Amino acid sequence: MKRILILGVNGFIGHHLSKRIVERTDWEVYGMDMQTDRIATLLGHKRFRFFEG
Repeated sequence: MKRILILGVNGFIGHHLSKRIVERTDWEVYGMDMQTDRIATLLGHKRFRFFEG
């Protein structure tokens, strides 16, 4: 299993990229951003971790 870090995960590209990775792969996604309004559906996923900063 791979691990991937996405900076700006709440932005347009970061949101869609992380959503697609979680849906189509077995990778763990680590995302970092200042807000969580677009990624609310991903926050409960077992392979998605969010860091605020």
